[in-house]
Amino acid sequence: MLALQQISIAYQRQQVVKNFNLNLEAGEIGCLLGPSGCGKTSVLRAIAGFEPVQQGAISLHERQVSGAGRHLAPENRRVGMVFQDFALFPHLTVAENIGFGLSKWSSSERQSRIAELLELVELTEYAQRYSHALSGGQQQRVALARAMAPRPDILLLDEPFSSLDSELRESLAGQVRAILKHERITALMVTHDRIEAFAMADKLGVMSSGRMLQWGTPDQLYHFPDNKLVADFIGKCSFLSASVTGPESIQCALGSVSGGDALKAREGEKIELMIRPHQVRFNPDSPYRARVCDRVFRGADLLYLLELENQEQLFCAAPVQSHYALDKWIGVELNLAKPVWFPADADHELT
Repeated sequence: MLALQQISIAYQRQQVVKNFNLNLEAGEIGCLLGPSGCGKTSVLRAIAGFEPVQQGAISLHERQVSGAGRHLAPENRRVGMVFQDFALFPHLTVAENIGFGLSKWSSSERQSRIAELLELVELTEYAQRYSHALSGGQQQRVALARAMAPRPDILLLDEPFSSLDSELRESLAGQVRAILKHERITALMVTHDRIEAFAMADKLGVMSSGRMLQWGTPDQLYHFPDNKLVADFIGKCSFLSASVTGPESIQCALGSVSGGDALKAREGEKIELMIRPHQVRFNPDSPYRARVCDRVFRGADLLYLLELENQEQLFCAAPVQSHYALDKWIGVELNLAKPVWFPADADHELT
């Protein structure tokens, strides 16, 4: 449905997106995740036709819409867009907002489509209200329905939940995903919030400095990141210094770890092990000790910051019943089914 091949985007000769690739199949929901200024929205605007590409090509339905000597106008791309601020028309009712892009449809088709979408986004009883009388979540659903109304080939969402409170974001992201799946709409969203990304995406890409670092399923990126930048941005983690001691073994400050057949490192090589908080367990019988430096209550669990005897630090997620005091020394162990590691000199700064 959507293919971006080696595209680059520049503003006043300053390149903001470089050699960018992405493929999205029909019916998939993709998400671009990254910090502010990394180029996410520029990619979205180029797909919509609001920005030309400096090089490379963008194709929709295997038809090139942007590329060398070609730039199809936005209105001819069959692309819908949900903006960050929703951009609802304050002088129009909910129903009128949803039907705004259906002026070329017959009256009966238009009314039928509006009624269908009002029911889908659960706003039928609000059809004659104006946007100022709606909550933020309701306004977001109106904006989504308006963008979906003409049945676009692809829907683009530019940080659609950023103006909502954090508790509403995750639940609304799940509702929006269900609506898009019901309509079988291919969609691409940009966000800097990984919780939103996890709730929405079939495919997820992490961006940094205008480049795609990794594109895959959320599960792939979380458990098997390609580099430390992706590992750190996709979820809280620690890195422990280690060395390869055999064909399938790794030695670190918390003992020996089996690397399995996928280790693919030379004996004696210095590496860094990625450790997620849930991969650290408290064990009073362990010979390896750690000091509690900090403790944060997260509702379902406690997140500990621990310092090992060699002064390396790592996070540990533990049940709320654990409740170890600060500065207390406790036994810890690793629970790594399949270790993920990176070269010791790998870059670790996301820009």
